Order: sequence, then C-alpha cells, then structure tokens
Amino acid sequence: MASANKWQQPTVKSVTCFAINPAKQAPILPAAVPGVRHRRRIHLIWIALIIFIGAIGWSYADPDWEPFLFLISSLGVLLSQESHFKNTLESLLPKKNKRTILIKEDGSISYCKSSCIEIITPMILGEIINLSVISKEAESLRTYAQKEEDPNKKFHLKNRANILDKSMNLIKDGIFKIAELHKNGFIICRLQDLPIIVESFISLILESNLVSANCSIFDIYTRTKDGDEIWFTVKFNKEETDSILKKFKASSSQDLAIPYNFMVSDIQSEILDNKVIPKQVLMSLTNHKEHATDSQYWLIFNWYIGPH
Repeated sequence: MASANKWQQPTVKSVTCFAINPAKQAPILPAAVPGVRHRRRIHLIWIALIIFIGAIGWSYADPDWEPFLFLISSLGVLLSQESHFKNTLESLLPKKNKRTILIKEDGSISYCKSSCIEIITPMILGEIINLSVISKEAESLRTYAQKEEDPNKKFHLKNRANILDKSMNLIKDGIFKIAELHKNGFIICRLQDLPIIVESFISLILESNLVSANCSIFDIYTRTKDGDEIWFTVKFNKEETDSILKKFKASSSQDLAIPYNFMVSDIQSEILDNKVIPKQVLMSLTNHKEHATDSQYWLIFNWYIGPH
C-alpha cells in the first residue's frame, strides 16, 4: 500500500497503574465477603423488580404524575442492577444449557464433557446457552495469592488473575459472535469447520505479542461507508506467506503495495479460517466496535490485503 493511503492503527493509550498497598486499606467488613455480597445483590434485584411491577400497577390504576414519577424512578433502579440481573438469570438456566470451556495453564483447551460443535451448534440454532470460560492459571494465581504474605506480591497475583478473567470474557464474547456470524451467513463454511475458527480465535487471545522470525505481518484493510479507512494486522507463517504471494503472483509482500488491488477473498479458505476471520472477530470486540454493527464490515469482498 502506498504511504499516502496507509492508515494509522487505532492506538491504545498507555495507562500507568499504581499498586495499592493493601496494608493501608480499610479492614474488610463482613458485608464485603463475596458470598454475602452476592446474596445481597440477588435480594436487591428481586426487590427492584417487585417495586417496578408495583409501580406499573399503580400507574395503570391511578394515571397521575406521582405514579409515573415513581415508575421512572423504579425503572432507573432496576436498570442499575442490569448486569447483576443478567448474571442471576444465567445462573438459573437449566443445567443442560450450561457449557464450560477450560483453558489450561499450558494454553490447551478442554471442553468439559462436550465438544466445540456441541457448544456452538445450539447458539446457531438460537438456543440460550450459559457459557463459562475458565482459566486454570487464574485459579492457580488466586490460590497463590491467598498463601502469599507479601502485600505487593499478593496484589500483583490478583491483578494478573483479573487480567486473565477479562481475556476469558473476551473469548466467551468471541464464540457467541462467531456463532452469530455463521447463523447470519457472514462466515461461510461447514459446521464441522467452525472449531478451527473458534480455536484459532482462542489462541489469538492467549498468544504473545512477539513476532517470530519466520512470520510476516500483512495489513488487512477496507473503507467504511463514511469513507474512513480501517485496518488490522495479521501474522502469517512462512508457508501461509508463500501461499499468499503465489496466489497473487508476487515475489515479495511489497508487490502487494498497490492500494485496493488485492482482495482478501482470493486467499485460501484455510488461511482465512485460521488467521483472518479470528482477528476480524477480535477487532470487532475491541478497536472496531463502532463499525462491527454494520453488515458491510463482515463482507469478505470488502477487504483487501497489503504489506505492513
């Protein structure tokens, strides 16, 4: 791609984190115990729901400004408990709809008495699935943190576990997104090939940012309906790079520098499933959230490839 058409990748501002000395924190009260806090949240959810239903009945029976004001206030309280209400609802789902994916400390994936197909097929069919993605490393870090006496080490162990939990939530959202894309026809492949995309997506979340000497980085880019250029990078190994260059009859990646001339859809389907689609799903959940709601974002024919 010519430098004039080269866009800048959305940058993430660095954030400086300051460790809090737990020794200077206020003592934990009984109300802060996780089990007690969870039960109290459940009680608040049901109280807020009952009050809201009562407000609806009052507004219907006596339509005046006072009932409507109370209705709006109770609705605000209920909405403030939205995330807790969602978690409570998921916990009440039938066990047959519960699925668990374990990410082991070595990065291997275990589907816990099911398979990737058994997890993703009900999602495509529109069934409500209570999916949990658990990091065994995060569990181990919390165990070590409980035994650690040094406050700073304890803090960093817990912080690392929290970061892993966020990655697990991202994996969960990505799996639901992949099922949605297949259901809507944006991912065109056989059902039995979906685990390749799912597992490549999981590996992408867990992998290091280091680039191997045998890898090449390419830009995958497009233009939005507003005329903005967006892009993301994909790492290809030597075999994949050679396949891409051979497809476009190029001797090096620089031969693909002509903007909007080399379509991603011309790449082999195996490379698309293993590398391009998983990275596109990840970007839709992070840097490209505002574009991912547009169906044009998911049309593979709208994307092009060039050197980084």
